[in-house]
Amino acid sequence: MVRLAGVSNAGKQKLLDNALRSNKKSPSLFAEAIKTTHVLFRPGKSLDQMTSRLAKALPEALETHLANYGNEVDLWQWVKHAVTLGVTEALYGPMNPFRDAQVADAYWLFSDGMGGMLPGLFQRYMAPRAFSGREKLTAAYVSYLAAENHQQSSESTKAWLRVLEAHSLSREDIARIECTRINAILSNTVGLAFWTVLSAISDSQLLRRLQDEAASLSHLCALPDQPLNDIGNAKPVEEGLGKETSSSNVIEMPLLRSLFRECTRRYTCGAESRVVVHDASVGDFLFKKDSTVLCPMRSVHFSRKIYGPNYNQLEPERFLKIDDDVNIKNIKGFGGGKFMCPGRFFAERTVLLVVRQVCMQYNVIPVSGKWVAPGEISDKVTLGVAMPRSKVVVIAKRN
Repeated sequence: MVRLAGVSNAGKQKLLDNALRSNKKSPSLFAEAIKTTHVLFRPGKSLDQMTSRLAKALPEALETHLANYGNEVDLWQWVKHAVTLGVTEALYGPMNPFRDAQVADAYWLFSDGMGGMLPGLFQRYMAPRAFSGREKLTAAYVSYLAAENHQQSSESTKAWLRVLEAHSLSREDIARIECTRINAILSNTVGLAFWTVLSAISDSQLLRRLQDEAASLSHLCALPDQPLNDIGNAKPVEEGLGKETSSSNVIEMPLLRSLFRECTRRYTCGAESRVVVHDASVGDFLFKKDSTVLCPMRSVHFSRKIYGPNYNQLEPERFLKIDDDVNIKNIKGFGGGKFMCPGRFFAERTVLLVVRQVCMQYNVIPVSGKWVAPGEISDKVTLGVAMPRSKVVVIAKRN
């Protein structure tokens, strides 16, 4: 994170101080920031607030892209735009810097090219586009913070920033760290949203079942933005044709959640890294203390022993049984154990809301007249979720 963000030497030291140990006498910025993230991104009022804001922003984000580019669009770009704008609206509030398309573009330049920045040496020359994107994004965050716009952001963002400010990080270092935090939230969520949307709309029978499942709930609509202490007790509000319920109702769609989990299993790539704390033997292998072990996720996700003979196929109903702990616990797309990604609940809700909105509000067909699997790019070191190898061009029209 430090190398990618370009944090100053003073900022690096504050991030590293007591990184592995934290107590009242020796507080740890790193430990406090991680704890704050876990608390405010788990199911509860803070997550509900972000979900409500997200659900408000998604319909306009989807429509805006079609208004700008027409009904014939690249599905990856359509989904990416919607997720990017929806997530950042939820996090940053009405003064969201990503409303400026140039800021959003700068972020994606940084995210798509950060592999060349990982060594931390000569970034301006080794990854010029990513470096330029990061610097533009940093400047946008500096302006956002200087204008106190974060006072209207989500509770999770305000709490995160309070931790950084309490340790006297400079405004620019805070902005640089934010470049990497938003990447942790956005990068894999976009990929999962794309594959889940594509899986849903390219199978006519599955699409109909998802539409029926969604119709069994009240029409999706975000609640009015409320003070945080009111969100947990929010009541349905009258609007339009019927009662509107909390946007978090989307998690009550078992088939859609099963499809999301299956896409997470099927399209997650990359590897988890772990540091060996003492010499240990596993079978015929000896792992020496202080070495790093990379655990490829697909070796678990594509296990015939765990998932049976159809392990290599996409099965939307694979995770319908909510008591199937063996299968669910072996999904490593968000890590495992105490190292599980704290943003996994928000990522899931984001994907479910995008898929539901597309399935319920749009008729989407391939421009070629036939759905063709786009293939996958999964060998980039920075990828956590595979990208499509070829474009999926579709015609999307409101129902």
